[in-house]
Amino acid sequence: MGQNFTLLSQSTLVGCGSASLAGFALNWAIQRWRTNNKSHPIFRSANHSIQPLWMWLLSASLQSFVYPSLFAIALAYRMLTASASGDWRFGNDSRMLSDGSFDMLCMRMILYIFCGYLLRDIPSAMADPLFLAHHACCFVGIITTLETGSTGALSGVLGILSLEIGSCAFNTWSVDSVMTSFSSTFPFWPNYDNNTLTKSYVVWFTLSNIVAAFYLHKSVSVSLATGFKPFGLWAAVSGSILILVRQWESLKHIRGVVPKPTLRPLDKNL
Repeated sequence: MGQNFTLLSQSTLVGCGSASLAGFALNWAIQRWRTNNKSHPIFRSANHSIQPLWMWLLSASLQSFVYPSLFAIALAYRMLTASASGDWRFGNDSRMLSDGSFDMLCMRMILYIFCGYLLRDIPSAMADPLFLAHHACCFVGIITTLETGSTGALSGVLGILSLEIGSCAFNTWSVDSVMTSFSSTFPFWPNYDNNTLTKSYVVWFTLSNIVAAFYLHKSVSVSLATGFKPFGLWAAVSGSILILVRQWESLKHIRGVVPKPTLRPLDKNL
């Protein structure tokens, strides 16, 4: 939302639009497959969410493999083609996110895919106002980061990446009981100790929040210093609230205020 902000650039429209179409196509394909496989475990839910298991696993797959892989490719490219690769990892880069270089394309692709995932998720989130609000906030954050001319956008993407990697630990914790309830279908799933899994998730989640806070500070500082105050202020307010809420919720889990999710009673006898 800085000086170079337009309604929506062609790259954002094409990138986010393509990812969204792929997401809706996936929804359609899985719903078609469900017609004759309604009792399959991937359509069961944990008792804390209306989202079926397959949606949680899709999210975890993106967070654990797709996003980190794109980051690794971008970093490797930067290390091979520029001497200042060390600065790149810490968000110190004078280029805009819209720069035509390959590493910046990889970073934009993280946001394109994340945007597509969020929009694909919207139809199933309509009955959950809090979930819907979370997705809407993330969507606005993605679009503003893609569209701003601020060089702080790279730090913004790195912060979002950190949060998503942390969320993978939350997703693992959330679906563990459902996965272990169907061990014959998912024999690859580890047999976690509940207490250890909860503590590990909270530690990993906290570390990801700390890293995200570092990149948020970098993004906001650069944006405000270079005249992109709308984007900087939006990032400061929305990013701080998101990180604080995430951390507060994880502390509820470690204290047992919110227990570890289990298989939804309705799904036990399907």
